[in-house]
Amino acid sequence: HEFSEEWLTQYNIALDDIHMVCSKCRKPMNLTDHSLREWVPRYPSRRHHRGYRVTPFCTEHLPPSYVLLQLFDYRAQDNLKGWYNTVLGKAYESGDQRLSLSDINRCFTYQQGVPDYDDSYTYFIGSDAGSLCHLVVSRTRDGQHIEFVLFEAVHYTQWEARIRALTEIYEIVGGHVDRMPYMIEAARIRQYSGNTILPVVYVSTKAGKNYDYINDELADLSHVNVQRTWMIDQLVKDIRAGVVTMTGYGAQKELITEHLRNMVRENDEEKLPVWKKLGSADHYFHAMA
Repeated sequence: HEFSEEWLTQYNIALDDIHMVCSKCRKPMNLTDHSLREWVPRYPSRRHHRGYRVTPFCTEHLPPSYVLLQLFDYRAQDNLKGWYNTVLGKAYESGDQRLSLSDINRCFTYQQGVPDYDDSYTYFIGSDAGSLCHLVVSRTRDGQHIEFVLFEAVHYTQWEARIRALTEIYEIVGGHVDRMPYMIEAARIRQYSGNTILPVVYVSTKAGKNYDYINDELADLSHVNVQRTWMIDQLVKDIRAGVVTMTGYGAQKELITEHLRNMVRENDEEKLPVWKKLGSADHYFHAMA
């Protein structure tokens, strides 16, 4: 499921020439000659309710080219589950529903250094707060393609000052920071930025807006409540759609990849889908979202 459509041109792969080979001798298999096939039961002692599981790779009816073309189509619709169910005839395990290495690697450009400010772009900032606060700066010209140009981790005592400095360097026009655990600092960032960089509180409810402005007791803007799954989904969809690129990552490519791979989307028909952490670090994932 991680096969990338770009590999066809990158490695000069002729889609129609893809074929099945014997796992022992590596020679091509003739799936159309049924006399070469023998069905062997895995549990020969079973006499009742025994059957054979036929996959697309067992017969000539659905060639590998078809399977891959369907993969590209279903992935473009962000429906990998449908490809598993309909094409492979397999149950889709939610544990696989995380960003693939091919999706992430496609985002990295060869420009590791932070590009200079360019006034033809509009700049934004995002931050995940903790003992180490992770910051990202992104930019866009058309509102469709998003380029992340700076990835930084600073000690929490430097968080507010660094955001102020980046706001001036890049003329930041919008962004989000964690409201907790540094609520006072987050409020000052909001005030300093003229309500363009807003503190965010994650919520996970079936009812309510995906993005909701919240006022304080004096009816002044305090922060925004954001549906957690919805917000992360937006980033993931853009990465899979190929409209996200990353520059200015320096020596952090492996770290960023680790953070983006450390979240998995779990679906439950009776509950809201939720992105769960697999490892200990997912900070750049949230900062980018």
